[in-house]
Amino acid sequence: MFPFPFSFLSGVAPDVPVEQIANAEAMSFNGTDAYIDAGDFSSIIGEKVSISMWFKTTSTFSSNEDLLSFGTQIPSVAVATQRVFFTSGSGGVLVASINNGVGGFATTSYSGLNDGNWHHLVCIWEGGTVTNGIKIYVDGSLASQVNSTQSLTSAVQFVIGENLYYDTNFNGSIDEVAIFNTALSPEKITQIYDATALVDGIPQTANLFTGGLDSSLVYWNRMGDS
Repeated sequence: MFPFPFSFLSGVAPDVPVEQIANAEAMSFNGTDAYIDAGDFSSIIGEKVSISMWFKTTSTFSSNEDLLSFGTQIPSVAVATQRVFFTSGSGGVLVASINNGVGGFATTSYSGLNDGNWHHLVCIWEGGTVTNGIKIYVDGSLASQVNSTQSLTSAVQFVIGENLYYDTNFNGSIDEVAIFNTALSPEKITQIYDATALVDGIPQTANLFTGGLDSSLVYWNRMGDS
């Protein structure tokens, strides 16, 4: 449960398939005070970011119950700084948003994820032009997007399982949280999703050091697996 920031050239062609790795563990969050503080990401996060993870709820989402959150601990400062997150609303709605604290805001959402099953999520922030913005991929397919010039910059604190704005917590399980300094292609997202399966009775997940992913991977928390 430690961050693994690094940057190097892999030399692996982008079209090489993503391999599999054993996945026996995940982490449970109690909805009250359990979360992971991954530290300061201000020198890691750039304008293009992809976040990949697996999660399942225990029942239904509560309002502002975060899976992931970037930014500053808002209650401790006078002015809101930029924050982005997977958060939740009524009816199992998953929301990804950017708020730069000075009027810039973009958000997109997808519903029906409170069924108690494992789901793979990828959120991409790719600001800079009106043809980009935020995209949510659910179980390998594009589920929701919004065009926006807002970009993900000056991210500070990164936490898993807590909402930095409202100081509320996620109730459920999270696994294989990874951050990339690039906008993952639809093909790579599908490969990551498809790599997770039962093989001879053993749970497998995507090995993110393979398939050309390692050159942009800046954080990978296996949530209990080594």
